[in-house]
Amino acid sequence: MERIVGLSSKQVQKLLTQFGYNEIASRPRQTPFQIVLSQFTSVLVVLLIIASIASLFLGDLLDGIFILAIVILNGILGFIQEYKAEKTIAALKKMTVTPVRVIRDGVEQKIDSKLLVPGDVIILEEGDKIPADGTLLESLHLKVNEASLTGESMPVEKNVHDEEKRMIYLGTVVARGRAKVEVSATGMQTRFGQVAASLSQIKEEETPLQKKLDVLGKQLGILAIAASGTVFIIGFLAKHPLIEMILTSISLAVAAVPEGLPAVITITLAVGMQRMAREKAILRKLSSIEALGSATVIATDKTGTLTRNEMRVAKIWLDGTSYSSHDKSLQLSHRDFGRLLTAGVICNNASLVFKHDHGKYDIIGDTTEGALLHLASDRGLVTEQVKQNGTLLEEFAFDPTLKMMTVVWESNQQKFVYTKGAPESVLERSMLDQQTRQNIETAFREFANEGLRVIALAYKDIQHVPENREEAEKDLIFIGFVGIADPPREEVKEAIALAEHAGIRTIMITGDNEKVARAIANQVGIENIMAGVLPQDKAEKVKELQKTGKLVA
Repeated sequence: MERIVGLSSKQVQKLLTQFGYNEIASRPRQTPFQIVLSQFTSVLVVLLIIASIASLFLGDLLDGIFILAIVILNGILGFIQEYKAEKTIAALKKMTVTPVRVIRDGVEQKIDSKLLVPGDVIILEEGDKIPADGTLLESLHLKVNEASLTGESMPVEKNVHDEEKRMIYLGTVVARGRAKVEVSATGMQTRFGQVAASLSQIKEEETPLQKKLDVLGKQLGILAIAASGTVFIIGFLAKHPLIEMILTSISLAVAAVPEGLPAVITITLAVGMQRMAREKAILRKLSSIEALGSATVIATDKTGTLTRNEMRVAKIWLDGTSYSSHDKSLQLSHRDFGRLLTAGVICNNASLVFKHDHGKYDIIGDTTEGALLHLASDRGLVTEQVKQNGTLLEEFAFDPTLKMMTVVWESNQQKFVYTKGAPESVLERSMLDQQTRQNIETAFREFANEGLRVIALAYKDIQHVPENREEAEKDLIFIGFVGIADPPREEVKEAIALAEHAGIRTIMITGDNEKVARAIANQVGIENIMAGVLPQDKAEKVKELQKTGKLVA
């Protein structure tokens, strides 16, 4: 394969001028002046300002200054809360700088992803977040997690030979393998950017409280004018002095305006905002507190929201019996279970790395392989120790056609073949009678119907290293299989129950398939699901709910 040179510095500058930074445009941040101005736009506050001016005109300095002071303090309090939220959000955005490896002028460099341009050649490895849309130039065992776009928890295979699998997209993550990619689109021209653009067209609406306060303000204004007008007419007809009746009517109109109401509302919302902050929830606007409290429906994504976006073994099948992964009757002393765990650890290219910031292990590599490591680790096997106690003699990498991976392993002067892969592929190469084969096929189909991804494992003892893959993968001894899924977050079921108790209905809107969506919904207590929904269509589903009078979070 010819050497990749990439773009020249001169070409990059020209393309950067043409296409701009590789960034997803967001709504412009409010300036401090705009935040201040927004505190004085409600009908009620306008009425108070008019009442203050009227009081000063009447010579009632105390009332005029008092009302004006309330308006100003109310504005300052609202400004402080919203300005702090804006600064916090801006600080969080600065933390999301993503470095990327790129080939330019024939040299590999590391740059900020926002400086990428169409035509750039980037290098991706396991764990990398894909920084732009692109087309594969080279790939090796590449799998990509596209949950952010499709809702599909399982990584999808990518390769240069299949036109439909050559494209990769901004915001997705390399789950396995490595690749060189030519950038085809950046920023708002990417698939992710087009979704963002459609969402940016949604107009901001007033919250229920803002609408009610505006109605109240208008009603008070009309009543005040009507009452003062009536008093003026009655006084005028009763021959009272004209100036006296004008002043009396204005005084009555001023008295009708509840000057303390905006301050009470702002203080109440500010207290709520502070409480939310203590719960690690940042609210950009004070009015969001009340809007959230008025919600009647929660529309939620599945992957990474209801679920952990981490693959874990949920069920295990051994010797004709299905077990929960938490079943304590399965011990390492169980011969088949111990062998299944060993096969899952050795026939595996992922690894577990302890992260001190959140006190748990993260998967480096393919998430499906990582699930097998987590299972072994949870049952007391030190995965790195298992690997250190033997020697890898040969590896036949995962083949997308065979749907299998096989290794030849030596431990304690004994040689073994360990294989894992799609159950139908492993079964085909295992020594089993027809009845046992049919029973296993029925069992793994049941797992699949529950929305689980099924991985089968097999082994055999050998005397010498096989000459080729075909020899290594024939006459296997079938161990069993596992069902892997993206489990729900521990706190979700209780949160949904609390929402239901408060009269709020929860609806799952996901891009994942219905089987997987239904399985998660049953676990967390959601009755309403919409599966197979594309990201750009999710906003339409929310609009449909809003048209029926629902207030949707």
